[in-house]
Parts: sequence; structure tokens; C-alpha cells
Amino acid sequence: MKNMKTLKTTILSLLLLFSITKCTNYKALRVDCFDQIEMFKNNTLLVRLNSAENKIKALQQIPEYGTAEILRLKIIEENQKTINAFKENYHFSKVYFFETSEAHNLKYQKFDQVKLSDVNNVEVTDKSYLKDGYLVATFGQVVQDPLIYEDNKNTRYQVAGTNSLPGLVILDRDYVQLKKPFPFRVLTDDNETSKEEAVTRLDSNFELFYFKYERKKLKMKYLKTD
Repeated sequence: MKNMKTLKTTILSLLLLFSITKCTNYKALRVDCFDQIEMFKNNTLLVRLNSAENKIKALQQIPEYGTAEILRLKIIEENQKTINAFKENYHFSKVYFFETSEAHNLKYQKFDQVKLSDVNNVEVTDKSYLKDGYLVATFGQVVQDPLIYEDNKNTRYQVAGTNSLPGLVILDRDYVQLKKPFPFRVLTDDNETSKEEAVTRLDSNFELFYFKYERKKLKMKYLKTD
């Protein structure tokens, strides 16, 4: 009987410790997310467009020039739909666009070599603001429980996940998917969510989360002055 009571006490203690640890971790993550939304509001969202450069080159080498040209035109059309969706439905921060082929230079902060364009397809010449921070958006796969690898240069890589669903996803500057409570995704797996709807929902989610952040900041300021 005494052993059973001791076992129950131990289990309850472990559960309490787990709850406290989980709560502490969540609070720390929420603070990080609030820091990200504040940085992001005052800076830039960079939208990654598909270039399919390697696929097109492979088709041209076969040679399948006709197929390569069809693919190139299809990608241009899809990219323009993405640009239009953000142009008409996104208002939370500044937004610019880059193709997949520019991703390496962007990740390693070779900003002077990165080609960016605005919502009117005009190339951006002044990219000095990138050093202040940005987030990346892309229509791709939303990964559940992503595994993150970090090398000896503190560069992080997203290497795997338990499952994935199509959607509009937000990544950090290392192209690592963000986490809740940050509004990092809009799922589009129903095949009915258009790019315009996805961008509109993303914009609304950002505004709502920023409102929560502002309310929390005011509350903390009030407590300090009380």
C-alpha cells in the first residue's frame, strides 16, 4: 500500500514537472514569435517563386525544346498568379519576390547578388533593408514535426518531417519552417483554396497575431507602471 502511494506521488510529481516545463517552453516560444512578428512588421516578406531552372535545362539537353518551352511558359503563368495574389491581397508588410535560383545567395546573405522584383515586376536595386531581417513565403509543403540540423557554422537546415500537406508556408532566413504560435501556414489541401484566398487568410492571420502582440505589450507596460 505504501509502495503504491509512493508510486502515485512520483507519477504526479513527474506530470507536474512535465506541465511546468511544457508551459515554460511555450512561453519562451511565444516570446520568440512576438519578436519575429515585430521584426517582420517593420521589414519585408520575400516570396519564393518557382524557376524550375534545372528541369528546363535537362529537357533542353535531351533535347526536348518544345517541352522545355511549354514548361517555362507554364511557370511564368503560375508565378504571375502568385505575384498578383500578393499584390491584391497582402498588406501586412513590404513584399518582394525572388526565384528559387536566387535562394542560395539569399540564405548566405550575399544580398548584392540577389535579384528581387516588386509587385509590378520591376527589379529592386536597393536591398540594404534585407540586413534588418525578413521572412520567406512559398507555396509548397507544410511539414509536421520538422527535423532541424545545425552545422558548425550555426547554419540550420530542415532535413525531414513526419508528414506534409500542400499550403502557403512561412520560413525563416535559413528556409526553416516557423512554429506555432506564429501563424506560419495556410493549408491548401482541399484543392479549392485559390492563391488569392490563401494570401488573404495569411494576411489576416498576421494582423490578428500582431494585434495579440500589441495587446500583450500594452499589458506588460501597464504592469510595469502600476
